[in-house]
Amino acid sequence: MAERHAIAGPDPPGPAGDPGNVDRKRKVNMRMDARSSRIPDARLRPETTFTEYTIPTLKRLLAATGLDAESGAATVRNMLASWGDQPIGTEPIWGSFITTDTSPVEFSAAFGRTGTEVRVCVEAQPSRATTADAQDTASRLTRRLVDHAGISTRKLDVIRDLFLPEQDAHGWAMAHAVGLSEKSAPAFKVYLNANASPAMTPDDRVRAALERLGFGRVWEPLRAFADRGSDLDPVVYISLDLSDAPDARVKVYFLHRHITPALWDSKLAAFPEHRAGSVEEFATELTRYTGAQPVITNFTFTARGGQRPESATAYVPLWHYVPNDQVACDRVRRALATHEIPDQDYQALLAQVARKPLDESWGIHSFASMRTGRSGSPITVYLSPMFYGKSLITRREITELFPDLDET
Repeated sequence: MAERHAIAGPDPPGPAGDPGNVDRKRKVNMRMDARSSRIPDARLRPETTFTEYTIPTLKRLLAATGLDAESGAATVRNMLASWGDQPIGTEPIWGSFITTDTSPVEFSAAFGRTGTEVRVCVEAQPSRATTADAQDTASRLTRRLVDHAGISTRKLDVIRDLFLPEQDAHGWAMAHAVGLSEKSAPAFKVYLNANASPAMTPDDRVRAALERLGFGRVWEPLRAFADRGSDLDPVVYISLDLSDAPDARVKVYFLHRHITPALWDSKLAAFPEHRAGSVEEFATELTRYTGAQPVITNFTFTARGGQRPESATAYVPLWHYVPNDQVACDRVRRALATHEIPDQDYQALLAQVARKPLDESWGIHSFASMRTGRSGSPITVYLSPMFYGKSLITRREITELFPDLDET
């Protein structure tokens, strides 16, 4: 998701005081997560099911990076078992927050100097478009992973009532992801909506969750980092590794509306392992834009690391700043080269997801992220299969909002 990507309300770059942009900015703010108005020519039959698309595509992705295709496919098949037989159709039943166009499947990969981890994120599709049904479908998926993958839900159970409330639940419910690599067993996680109901503010909900999970002293430093308040720096979701290992992670995600790369980088200076200028360089290399823009930061905590973050990750929304996926690809390759990371796996993965020439598509690339901290700085790229291509903003509106973008 975007990592996940439950983003609601980012303020796009543009003249901050221009009243003529207000209505269009509100339109962007409504759904940054529905991020594209064009779709690669999928030629997918409407009756094709999510499983029929996802499993063969995943096998090709894993084979392209030298990973075990059959084992990985079996793992993800379990994640699709309770809902993947639904046809993709031409319109989503439950528009997902995890991709650029509301597709409920996202592929991503973390690229480092020592190898690649392929990831799949899904938001299980309910039969009816209600949050209660989405909760039930997601919970069935969790139970299946308990039975077939041996995950632990101990941490999730501790905070379940906060994020999957029985009363007044609204918005998205829960997404599941798995990381597949040659170095370890499949690693599962869930994403949970900080704005799950009006009974608590997102700040209060996340603060309470951190206290229950044993990280009661971390909220105040986090809010001090995101110090512009819940309008400009809202907390949007958390994620949990479904494991009881000492290095199992709890992540907290903040959306930053209308922030410059330079200010973003300077705020991260409070993080001891941050290299000054690295995030500013990463963001401007990908966006070619130095003005205010919407971005995301997450902070990772583990029992092993205690009350201080083990790493921070900076997320840049690629789709906003490019005219097509070829330009996005060129910029990602340059970012990988800057970090001395080979780009062969990235190109191989992209070739399996794209279904028409990159210079004719827009929206496959959603985000790119860079992790800072003791665990190094791998780059992760998030790719949408673009089942639907639905968006509340068109490319023309984006170029009107961002008149100074460098689209080369």
